Amino acid sequence: MSPRPSLAPEVLVMAGGEGRRLGALTARTPKPMLPVNGRPVLQHILEHLRDQGVEHVFLSVRHLSHVISDHFGDGRRLGLRIEYVVEEQALGTAGALGLLPPLTRPLLVVNGDVLTPLPVAALTAHHHEHGAAMTVGHVEHRVTVPYGVIECAPPDVLRLREKPEVVLTVIAGVYLLAPEVVAGVHLGDVVAMPDLIETVLASRRVVGFALPGPWLDMGTPEAYARADQFAALTTAAPTAVAAGAGA
Repeated sequence: MSPRPSLAPEVLVMAGGEGRRLGALTARTPKPMLPVNGRPVLQHILEHLRDQGVEHVFLSVRHLSHVISDHFGDGRRLGLRIEYVVEEQALGTAGALGLLPPLTRPLLVVNGDVLTPLPVAALTAHHHEHGAAMTVGHVEHRVTVPYGVIECAPPDVLRLREKPEVVLTVIAGVYLLAPEVVAGVHLGDVVAMPDLIETVLASRRVVGFALPGPWLDMGTPEAYARADQFAALTTAAPTAVAAGAGA
């Protein structure tokens, strides 16, 4: 087991999503409990966080929460201390922050329909080095335009690109928040993470952190069918896999 990083954050794994896009797969099983290579995806995540030195994790739960708490209990079996924060009603993708106790360290928030190597120590160091109130993990996402694209200086056509690939920088479902940002979300607040990012951007520094990839959004049946091949990433220290909630 790796030593606990000196700048280790608190950790909140968002595990309360209903997984509606996964249809019947999540009718009786919470999305974070779907099996990947024979174990719940959430177990892969927690074990990997532990192997990076994380000792304490908050789990935000709502949909079929008893399935999660019955499986993991207090976390002792995994060598962790797990505390549950229960959303009695849907609070949005960031509202669970209002259920946490006061924090003195940054909070790492990871979403549960995402698999990606997550270097916790490097992310935390980056956050501190740049004096950020919030650090947003991001990855490249490539989209192929299914048409020919032309560039014009009307009425002239200057250039043609047939089915070009567009590279976008997308939010990866990984966030590191300063304690004062967490404290700004109050008990019962319904908050979406994009709105929280916009609020922090208005007055504080928000920086990005490029995750090394690969990255998989596990929110659809097609993506879930590919999840097993990503499970091996959870054993590749010093990385972690992000998971939590979603639609």
